[in-house]
Amino acid sequence: MGRKVLVFAPHPDDETLACGGAIAVKTACGENVRMVFLTDGRNSHLHALGIPADPSPGELAAIRKEEAVRAAHILGVGPESLSFLGIEDGTLERDTQTPAARIAELILDFGPDEVYYPDRLDRHRDHRAAFFTVEAALEMAGRCPRRFRYVIWHRGTEHVPGPDVRVEISGTAEVKKKALQEYRSQVGLISPAQTRPVLTDAFLARFRGRYEEFYA
Repeated sequence: MGRKVLVFAPHPDDETLACGGAIAVKTACGENVRMVFLTDGRNSHLHALGIPADPSPGELAAIRKEEAVRAAHILGVGPESLSFLGIEDGTLERDTQTPAARIAELILDFGPDEVYYPDRLDRHRDHRAAFFTVEAALEMAGRCPRRFRYVIWHRGTEHVPGPDVRVEISGTAEVKKKALQEYRSQVGLISPAQTRPVLTDAFLARFRGRYEEFYA
């Protein structure tokens, strides 16, 4: 059995956007990858597009969970290796200690060699809260796996240090692309009220390159 890798996603799709290529490389090499989805993503259409219904938040949460299972399968991760904490998205920052305790149990049970999670530089509030949640969980668990942090939503023009690890994903770029396509609720149109996807082509272009970058 190869290395154990634990990937944390604030919302279903972040794992594929940030490190889908790396995940596919690892599973192809026989490494044991598990994923933890912190929030359910139920409010993406409301927050990004102002669409409160059709689908409803509850319906969207179920859709995004199904999408995550299909995307993970494409990346080589089975449903038995997925954990869904089910926190309402947009609320993670209100209480990071409760999910941190749950995550600490997962860390102790799995014993990962590597952990992937958002960096505190990410400007999305759920992503920043995920950083503090995972950091607290690692401290609770008393484990020191190698840490790789990613940024999905950049802060804009302010100067921040660049990532210090680049992972070549040329061999799995098509697998990553296929996995992303499973997130139809984010990259396509699923509501009659939509005129654009939640994630635009311009945004997605940042994640279609030869490399995935991390702070380590």
